[in-house]
Amino acid sequence: MNKLPKELAETAEQKWQAFCSPMEAAGMDPSSFDAIGPELRRVFALSDFVASSCIRKPRLAFDLLKNGALEQSYPPGAYLVKLRDRLGDIADEDAVSRVLRILRGEEMVRIAWRDISGRATLAETTAELSAFADACIQAALGVAYRFFRLVCTCATTGYFQTGSQSRPLHRFWSALDTGRPDHR
Repeated sequence: MNKLPKELAETAEQKWQAFCSPMEAAGMDPSSFDAIGPELRRVFALSDFVASSCIRKPRLAFDLLKNGALEQSYPPGAYLVKLRDRLGDIADEDAVSRVLRILRGEEMVRIAWRDISGRATLAETTAELSAFADACIQAALGVAYRFFRLVCTCATTGYFQTGSQSRPLHRFWSALDTGRPDHR
């Protein structure tokens, strides 16, 4: 790996120090990154996104290193499996958005890191970006389909299920119109 120019090396060191503080606060040992220290500093120097993501969530970088996610591209279908596992039976739009946002951040860090560090070719990077986007769309459609089935059930029975309670359908439509559940 090429040595960084002086200015970038200084930036890399500043970001590394900024990364070490929250990592230590979270009970993680910065020396666990000794083996990839030069690579990590290079990635931090060349990507504010990766650096700030890892500084905000030091566990993310630790997990990427620990679980080997940086070593290779994911096989076909892996993103969809990951999304389906994380989304489970969530039907709440805000919760779905939150899960998708978190996973998007994690995977974008992983993909960017692999690209910047030279662990992935341009073809692998673009293929993974496309595969992830496709999986997000498929997973979101799956959630929308579950929601659609709920609406159809409501229209048939006149009731919708929220947790352990059934509520009259007019409250369901009220919740859709206002964006808030009607708890009257």
